[in-house]
Amino acid sequence: MIKIKSIWGALLAGLLIPAVIWAVPTAADIALNEEGAVIFPLMIIEGLLFLALPVYMIKAENKAAEQVSPKKFIAAYLGGFAAVTALLLPVMYLLSDRFFSGSPVFMAGIGLALIWLILAAGFCWAVMFRAGELLYRRIIKK
Repeated sequence: MIKIKSIWGALLAGLLIPAVIWAVPTAADIALNEEGAVIFPLMIIEGLLFLALPVYMIKAENKAAEQVSPKKFIAAYLGGFAAVTALLLPVMYLLSDRFFSGSPVFMAGIGLALIWLILAAGFCWAVMFRAGELLYRRIIKK
């Protein structure tokens, strides 16, 4: 388990963890030339990891609460996650164009688009999870 003790750690976690989760199925998609039998289970694993990521980050936030304000931690983590999601969209297009542009397969490169969409859905889930968690804290405190 990675120990996150600063705002920079939260930002790096927001940048690197989603990027690594995205990179594994993307590399497999390119290496296997979009073989669906292998890629779809990897997409499911990617989605499950993105479902679990906000829970992991809450635990990391609670451990780092002494050194970092929770609001700054959340902003750094979600800011990094938003940045990596936005930056990987053009990367996905470049990879799709580079590896699948001359492919005779109809809709070649669709696997890369689906993998990126799972990343974007993971970001939306992280934002909704944090909003729900903050609402829950407000209700409990009152």
